[in-house]
Parts: sequence; C-alpha cells; structure tokens
Amino acid sequence: MSSSYLSLSRSMQRTVLSLLSHTFVTDVGRLLLGISSFLLLPSTLGYVGAVRESRLLLFLYFAPILVLWVLELVFLILLPVFQPILYNISSWLGRLSLTHYRGEREEMNLVSFLWNYVMAQLECCGLENYLDFTNSSEWKRSKLNLQLVPSACCILDQTKYPWTISPEDSHCVFVPTKYNSYWMQGCLPRLSEFLTQNTSLVILVLIFILTLEIILV
Repeated sequence: MSSSYLSLSRSMQRTVLSLLSHTFVTDVGRLLLGISSFLLLPSTLGYVGAVRESRLLLFLYFAPILVLWVLELVFLILLPVFQPILYNISSWLGRLSLTHYRGEREEMNLVSFLWNYVMAQLECCGLENYLDFTNSSEWKRSKLNLQLVPSACCILDQTKYPWTISPEDSHCVFVPTKYNSYWMQGCLPRLSEFLTQNTSLVILVLIFILTLEIILV
C-alpha cells in the first residue's frame, strides 16, 4: 500500500514539474495573452461607447458580435453540409500541430501535453495513425532508438494515469500491436465518429453557447 502510494506521489511530482517547465508555461502564457488581446479591443469599444454614449463605438462593438451570431446560426443550420470542410480543416491543423510534438522525453510543451491526453482519452494514435509522427522533426529527435510510437499511443497503466503516461506493456513503444496499443487508430476518425454519433448533443451545445452569448451581451 505504502509503496504504491509513494509511486503515485512521485508520478504526481514529475507531472507537476513538467507542467512548470519553461516551455510549457511560455506556451500557456502566449495562448492566454492572445485570447486576452483578442477580447480587449471589442470590450474597450463597448465600455467607452456606453460611457460616452457614442453610437459609432457601440456600432463597432455590436457589429462583430452580430456577424458572429449570424455565422454561428448559419453553421448550426448547415452543420451536415460543413462536416467535410471541418474534417479537412481539422486534419490540416492536426498535422501542423504534430510538427511541434515532442513526446515524453523532451521538456514538455503545450502541444505535446494536449496530444498526449487526447490520445490517452480517445484511445488513438496520431491524426490518422502512428505514421503521422514521422513528419515531426522534434519527435524524431527526442524519441528512443527504434521507438515507433509515443507512450500515449499504448494501452496505459490505469493505476498511474492521468498523472503519468505509462504503457502497461513496456515494449509497446518499440513493438506496437493491436493488443498493446492503438497505433493504427487515428484520433481524427475517432473524434469524427464520436461527433457523428452525438450530433444532437453538439447542436445542443452550440445552441447553449449562442444563447449564453446573447444573454451576456
């Protein structure tokens, strides 16, 4: 009991330390800075326009929001039509992000963290399969000799997850099979399948977001 507790504690410590790495903190800071910068301009226009009762500033504040509402409504109505387009855009973004994937041996960055936990949760490997990692120069530089897949592509040890991405079979990263990994199951097809099976839920979420935006404005 005590040995398993100590093992879990060490795993938690390693995870926390990896999340406090310079690269990870920098990536998260840049993301938050970008989001806040995007929201700052319209918020300032709305605040100043309301205080000064300026129709021009209020129009500049409401116009982008109105356009966003219309786009969301059109997307909601034409969701089945947009599915192939969304799939292609998601595929392009996924391949772009994988070029920055480092695996688990290098200093953790935001892309590696997100990909590790997406693959672990969806039980998948790469965008279409494990071959997607061959396009990542950072992954090829950091991986072990003869390693074929990241640890997150393997069936994980549930006693250590989510604190540690640790395969049940230690040979999985070198010799992946359908019995110890998800190396041929892509994350994009898995996600697409999930969304297709839960279309009603997706529509309800979009309606909720649209309603919330209207109420908050």
